[in-house]
Amino acid sequence: MLGSIKPEELSIPSAASTAHGSLTLRIIGNMLALLLTDAAALWFSSAIFSFIRVQVFHQPYFAYEPLWLAVWMSLWLILAVINGLYPSYGLDLTEQIKRTSSVFTATLLSTFAALLLAPNTAGFSRMLLIFGGFLAVPISIFFRRLMTLILVRFNLWGVPVLIVGNSDVARQLNRILEHVPALGYRPELRQVEQLDWNPSTYTSSSARIAFIGDPHMQYRQREAIIAGPLAGFRRVFLAVDTPALDIGWADARYLGSVRVLELRRLHLDPTELRVKRVIDLCMAVVMLPVILTVMAILAILIKLDSPGPVFYAADRLGLRGRSFKCFKFRTMRVNAEEYLEEMLKKDPALKAEYDAFHKLRHDPRVTRVGTFLRKTSLDELPQIMNVLWGDMSLVGPRPYLPREREYMHPYTDAVLSCRPGITGWWQVEARNSARFDERLQLDIFYIRRWSIWLDLHILIRTVMVVLQGRGAY
Repeated sequence: MLGSIKPEELSIPSAASTAHGSLTLRIIGNMLALLLTDAAALWFSSAIFSFIRVQVFHQPYFAYEPLWLAVWMSLWLILAVINGLYPSYGLDLTEQIKRTSSVFTATLLSTFAALLLAPNTAGFSRMLLIFGGFLAVPISIFFRRLMTLILVRFNLWGVPVLIVGNSDVARQLNRILEHVPALGYRPELRQVEQLDWNPSTYTSSSARIAFIGDPHMQYRQREAIIAGPLAGFRRVFLAVDTPALDIGWADARYLGSVRVLELRRLHLDPTELRVKRVIDLCMAVVMLPVILTVMAILAILIKLDSPGPVFYAADRLGLRGRSFKCFKFRTMRVNAEEYLEEMLKKDPALKAEYDAFHKLRHDPRVTRVGTFLRKTSLDELPQIMNVLWGDMSLVGPRPYLPREREYMHPYTDAVLSCRPGITGWWQVEARNSARFDERLQLDIFYIRRWSIWLDLHILIRTVMVVLQGRGAY
């Protein structure tokens, strides 16, 4: 068990901070190998049925059949990618049959729909697609299995994984992964024999996948490990033994005889991050003319209201803890930080409020225009430049101050594993009415549930919340 280990001692380096070049090439190579194998299986299955149809049943062969077969094969391969069949790490034969059958059904229906809309296909043999597809399911599974065994034979298959725990389940999981290399998980880095964990043992880790192999680990301890040392791992599997989880809709999976639940970190997936970045840039560029016009008007008002600069740039914690200058409209008097320290020393109640919220509801440092800007959140408009430069995203966790880092434990690594946002789940759920620890929990909720659709949901709700002026000060 990991009972004697403190969470802060489990300082495994994040996947993003370690060199993954060779591992990425291996994964890409495995994906291409299986994809080409599937393409060969599809061609072979269609060729078999075409031969039977023409030579045995003497049915005619149409000139445009290769085109539709190419469409059919392309749809199949695209859907197979979406269904996670390449490189299919961790999928046993049962799961591969299930996913391959789903791909076949979706491909068949899509191709038939296309055939109904396309002209001059009356003579095309739909039976070629049906029976060719039925043949393709077992043939593709067999071909992929054969290719996997070849890659295993030459030590070209699979990725390293980290197993956390000192339980019988962890040791059993380790044996399964070692003796079933076709699963693609190689427990090169494991901690199953010792009670003490020396972090320096894993300084060269390239693992992106981790297994928590102790199903009886206490919730708080498991939470601390997932949010702390394992925050940089894209996928984390939790070994479970609760009978109620052994049902289809619970999304439980088996690795051998060990039942696991999978935690996927979409915000660490490079493809998802590229999509998020493209959306950020497109939306920022589209909104830029309007934002610049509004910013020009607000800049004049700030200058007329109080002496000092228009913009305020403060250090904030960005991706992987890197500090950056976060731009906002100035809403406070000049020398506000020195004034704050003086006020907190004189007023204990004020200090208690600031310690709890890291803000003051009635802040005497705020100017008249600043009060309006904060009420409407327009003081954050200049952060659109941070989005364009790549320091921030439109939606994300709060941009925390460097001095707040000590209060973020044990979620520091998790929060700093993605770019901070102009708005976020904290903005639409609680605004400034929540305590610091409550806002931190809202950020963790967002990170674990992150998707492009959640970002769009938050952007829409942000507009509504800002218009209402709810919770801002």
